[in-house]
Amino acid sequence: IRSSCRGGQLCSNEDGAPIFFDDEFKTITDVARKYEIPVAVHSHPRDSALQALKFGITSLEHGTFMNEEAMDIMVRDGVYYVPTMSNLDETERAATNPDTDPIYAEHNMKFVTRHPETVIKAYEKGVKIATGTDGDGRNAGTNYREVEYFVRSGIPNNDALKMATVNSAELLGFSDTLGSVEAGKIADIIAMDGNPLETIEVIENVTFVMKDGKVYKD
Repeated sequence: IRSSCRGGQLCSNEDGAPIFFDDEFKTITDVARKYEIPVAVHSHPRDSALQALKFGITSLEHGTFMNEEAMDIMVRDGVYYVPTMSNLDETERAATNPDTDPIYAEHNMKFVTRHPETVIKAYEKGVKIATGTDGDGRNAGTNYREVEYFVRSGIPNNDALKMATVNSAELLGFSDTLGSVEAGKIADIIAMDGNPLETIEVIENVTFVMKDGKVYKD
């Protein structure tokens, strides 16, 4: 559910209005729950995040301007936070491009400065965080950037890596087969030169790839 910023609206305000009425949102989530379909909500402003969290969602994407009240609800209800921070590369380029309309440049810079603050605060509150890129093809193959942004925001390397593996598998409902290296799970394994627990950037250069037990890069 995209609960904010439809049709090119600026959505860099904490109090940006949700685009659904409560009864519409309740109908969507009730139907999803009936058919056991998880509900992921894309939301930037504070109020649209708070609205979504009233109706039993599975995950909140972006969450740039959500407040501590929203984070407390997420901790209480086990709602996952998927920040999609790798979009900040493109956002910052737009914010600093001299050809960008000043209104949109200011709008984009609000995201660049606020998003990392929100992510580290959610982490410190104990919100469960997973990785996602808001993927539409523009950032294909650069999923690792999400983990790097987590670390830059202040999250320890080990926890950032768990967000990309253990937590993401749990969010998608695949903890029994994916997310960690254990007997009985699918053997999806990568390796790299260097220790990502010490230097997270080494994940940019993957030197070994095993997919379902088959080696594709050695």
